[in-house]
Order: sequence, then C-alpha cells, then structure tokens
Amino acid sequence: MSLNRTTAPAFQPIRTLNIMPLQTHSLQNKAPLHVLGAGDSPVLKLEVLFHVGQAHELKNGVNHLTIKMLSEGTAKRTASEITNHFDYYGSFLETSAGNDRSSVILYCLTKHLENVLPAFCELLTEATFPAQGLEKVRLITSNNERVQEEKNNYTAQVVFRKHLFGDTDAYGITPTSADYLQIDREEVVSHYTQFLKHKNFEVFLVGKVGKTEIELIDKHLGNIPITLPTTPLPAQTAQVYAGKRIVMEKPDSLQSSVRVGKGCIERNHTDFYAFKIMNEIFGGYFGSRLMSNIREDKGYTYGIYSSIINMHRASYMSIGTDVKKEFTSHTLAEIKKEINILQQDLVPADELERVRNYMLGSLAGNMNTPFDLAEVFKNIYFSGLGYAYYTNYVEAIHHITAEEIRTTAQKYLKYEEFLEVIVGSI
Repeated sequence: MSLNRTTAPAFQPIRTLNIMPLQTHSLQNKAPLHVLGAGDSPVLKLEVLFHVGQAHELKNGVNHLTIKMLSEGTAKRTASEITNHFDYYGSFLETSAGNDRSSVILYCLTKHLENVLPAFCELLTEATFPAQGLEKVRLITSNNERVQEEKNNYTAQVVFRKHLFGDTDAYGITPTSADYLQIDREEVVSHYTQFLKHKNFEVFLVGKVGKTEIELIDKHLGNIPITLPTTPLPAQTAQVYAGKRIVMEKPDSLQSSVRVGKGCIERNHTDFYAFKIMNEIFGGYFGSRLMSNIREDKGYTYGIYSSIINMHRASYMSIGTDVKKEFTSHTLAEIKKEINILQQDLVPADELERVRNYMLGSLAGNMNTPFDLAEVFKNIYFSGLGYAYYTNYVEAIHHITAEEIRTTAQKYLKYEEFLEVIVGSI
C-alpha cells in the first residue's frame, strides 16, 4: 500500500499524559534525593537545590554573587583547576540564584560521575571566595546589570515588580549594578556560612542513572553534615495598586515598554485551570487575541503576551509588550477592549477547540526528555501538589466551556484592579 502524501494523517486529540514520575529517596544525612532514571543517552543532570534566595539576603545581590563565586576556588583547588577538572571529564557546571531558591547544577557523562563528584562537593562545603575572583565576578555581574538597566523592557519589569510587591520584599527588589559593586568578601562568606555551607538541601538526579549512581550520590552528598533547614518565609501578597499608572518618561526613546498586570491565584486554587485556559486565549500564545489584534491587525508591536508567573510565595499576571511610543495609549486601550470582549461574549467553538489542541500539544511537548520531566515534577512538588495536577489539567482543557471562560474573565480580569507601567512615553 503506497503512502498518499496529499492526505494529512488522522488527528487524534491527546486524552491522557503518561508521565514517568520521579522517585524520592532519603540520603544518609536525611536530605531528599529525587531520582528519574530514563533516557538512552549516557548523560545525567545533578542539581543540588537550597531553599535560599534573594528573599534571605542581608544585602541586595549577595546571594547571586555567592552562588556565582562557588567555582572560583576551594580549599583544595583554584578556579582554573576546578574548570580544568570538569572540562577534562566533559562536564559542565551551572548555577542559578532566584528569589526563593538557589541551585548548583552539574551535567556530565554517567560514567564520569564518580570522578567529578568529589570536586562538586567541594564547591558546596569548601568554597574559599578568593578576593581576586570576587573582584572579577562582581565587575562582570555589575556590567551585565548595567547593560540590562539601559533597556526599557527590563526597566519596565523591575518597576512593575517593585510596585506590585513593594520595595521591602525580595519580589519587589531588583539588585542594581551599583549594589553588586558594594558587596565585600566578608558579606559573601557570611551568606555562604549562614545559608549554604552544611545547610539543608535537596538533590535532583535525572538521566541515565541507576543503583550505582544513587549509591555514589549517597556516598558523597549524603555524607555532608547538614543542620536544620532555613526558616520558611511567609506568603507574600500584592500591594494596593488598583488603577495605578506609573510612567517613566524617556523622551529620546523610540519605543515604550508596557507592563499591565496584577497579583493572581496560585496553582492550587480551584479556579486555576480555568484561569490558565482563559489567559491562553487572551494572550498566552502566538495565536492569542492580544497578538491577533495588536500585532496582526493594528501593527503596533512585534509581539505581546500575557503570562502567569508562579513563584513560591505569590503569583502574578503580566501583560508585556514593546510598542512605538506614539501607539502606547492605543495599545492600552486595545488591551482593555480585549478584556471587555472576554467578559461579555462567549468564545466561539472553533477558537476554543484550537486553543485546546494547542495547550494539549504544548503540555505534551514540554515532557519530552528526563530533564523536562524533572521540571514538571518541581512545578507540582514545590506547590504542594501531586501528579494528579496534570491529569486534572488535561481534563479541564477538554471539558471547559465558553461560559466558564467568560465567568473567569469577569471574576479575575477587572481592569480597575490592574497596575500599569510605561517606560518611554504615553
């Protein structure tokens, strides 16, 4: 039987997601070890995660610098020796410093895990923070931040978060280029000693791993003495900003960066699925209403999106775009117009079906690799949810009605509650 290439293959909507779960073990020091042994490639990703971030800083930017400095020298190796050691075994180090959590990540060939684990552990327990290395990292970080500060879209996001969460909480604070230059070695060492060295952590091990690799992790990381975990910080709520508009004039700028949004519900809220589907229609993907109107029809921008940002202690919704400054007011008016339409009219059946198919395909596409599945697990694990979250999510996508979407828009998209930030001109 010959293949007829003029006929598209039969389309089958996704009904279920068979997600390979991570298994949680306990190391000898009681640190949790989350493992997923999967994939054909002989590689793995090892992540040591601390529940410490910008929220725990005694000085702006010190957590970021401390995490970046871990590979600049240990009691046994210089920075160049550390780099050469990991390079020799085809390994790669990465660090991440966020608002709530920080990670040290190792990518390596499975067969070389035993060779690189001792040096990896040194970063966690024997970092020395040499003055010369700190000066280099501090200057690079400050210069990178200075470049970002020149960009309207970056400034808009910084100002938006500041007014959304206030300037006394980490969610509202962004370290400046000047902040990084004011951090000294004693402050970095103090942060390391107080929050990282021999402090509670969690381990994520994914890729081509089995019993041997788990035993190696327990032998090295499980042998690190750890103290009690860092005290959890309370949940954060958005500030009173209803109807507030912040304008930072930049007369020489050809474009304005716009941020519109508000605090929103968390993943564990009963309305979250409906809220997420509604947001997808509104501005969550390239075929959304905001994109069709403001980019395709009006030509005001190259792109506009509405995003839901879920953090550990709060969540918020943000509509972001860059437009020619003469179109700033028009863009804000069109955003408000699209909200009103969602609140008044039912979503047509063909549009709803298109969004359903897109969301299901996108969800499945984000679960292709073991590394993807680890992120899927972290999304629910840190939200206090189980894998049923994804099963229920698929069901919600299939069964949500146009009436539910309209009701959700009426409930959560009250424009008078939104914060507007414009950097450029209006």
